[in-house]
Amino acid sequence: MKSKIIIEGMHFKAYHGYYLEEQKIGGQYRIDLEIEYDIIEAARKDDLEKTINYEMLYQICKEEMKTSRKLIESVGLAIMEKIKEMLTHPGHIVVEIHKINPPIDGLMDRAIIRIES
Repeated sequence: MKSKIIIEGMHFKAYHGYYLEEQKIGGQYRIDLEIEYDIIEAARKDDLEKTINYEMLYQICKEEMKTSRKLIESVGLAIMEKIKEMLTHPGHIVVEIHKINPPIDGLMDRAIIRIES
């Protein structure tokens, strides 16, 4: 049986960006995760140890957002790699990072990168 855990709307202030100004003043980011996995054993046993712990996923994102990088693609890849390390048999994983109000000469709500594995 296929199922997914979907976590949406983890918000962080972080200091990512190509421009020095972005690295100094920071910006707002949102991360969404989607991880496919088999819930049967966890659901039948009602056991947190048999499922994916939301808090651990949040901590991975929080830690990776603390490390300033020029590209949000680099942040997304680091998050993906940490999630894969944490899980014994990961299924399909999606990491999406939204850069809210990116500093461009115009109006843009967000720039989004999506990494799938």
